[in-house]
Amino acid sequence: MTILLRRLALPAVMTLMAVTACQDAALPSDSTSAATPQMTPEQAQFAAFQDQDPWRFGQGEAMAETICAACHAIGLDDMRPHQDAPAFRDLSASHSMDSLRERFLQGIMTDHPAMLDYQFEPEEVDSLIYYISALQPVD
Repeated sequence: MTILLRRLALPAVMTLMAVTACQDAALPSDSTSAATPQMTPEQAQFAAFQDQDPWRFGQGEAMAETICAACHAIGLDDMRPHQDAPAFRDLSASHSMDSLRERFLQGIMTDHPAMLDYQFEPEEVDSLIYYISALQPVD
């Protein structure tokens, strides 16, 4: 029985090792999404923000997708579903990230009928601002 198990287990282990080696060879030497020469400066900045604090980035991105994407462009190059809603990547042209953070903390209120009023927790605001900061143009 032991010999039979070894004969069955060894090929399975070898196959697993080969698959793992192939997957590892396809990945960058470190498992981050570090900038590559083909990236624009904005894409490299976006990847750096994601690598620096993946949890905060992910929470901000998830909030943007679930709360904001129906009207705002929330990515590096997506279109705005609602033409009156500014693209997140353009917000630094009209707001500092600190002033935007304060507005979010106070609760976004606008006269625009399509914009809903939101009240965020401070941790949520920090994550959303972190994500929006990752989208801003590189000088």
